[in-house]
Amino acid sequence: MKKILFLALLLIPAIAVRKGCVYVAVSLSKDPVIAQMENLYKVGVTSGKPERRIRRAEFDPTFLMAPARLLKTYTIYNADPGKVESILHAFCADVCMAGEVKDRFGKAIKPREWFVVPLEMVDAAVKRMLDGTIGEYRYDMISQAIVRRDDPSA
Repeated sequence: MKKILFLALLLIPAIAVRKGCVYVAVSLSKDPVIAQMENLYKVGVTSGKPERRIRRAEFDPTFLMAPARLLKTYTIYNADPGKVESILHAFCADVCMAGEVKDRFGKAIKPREWFVVPLEMVDAAVKRMLDGTIGEYRYDMISQAIVRRDDPSA
């Protein structure tokens, strides 16, 4: 019996262990500059619950010192959440929000997790990240689409 159990364990693929999640949020800021920005989304990662992460967003410069609403979440299995976040942020770097926000002490902070990009692109980028193919693609700002890196027409 032990031998059969041992063999069965060898044949089971890696067990999926939840490591965190990617979340996409929208700002509910009343600041006219932020409020008028179309397609402005925060792409973040947490090892905890995203609802808890955004709970006190209005006190957090990472959330532009304003409430936020979760739009989507994606569970991260068997991967380092910090690496997932770094790869996603690098992929979207060309469309990172410009500007600064003052924290509660008046210190200027440059948000690095907010991107001006269609929500469908964020969704596609996260899916490519989670399936391991993101390195084969890039974001084309002109067409506002994800294209293959080797595509000469894009």
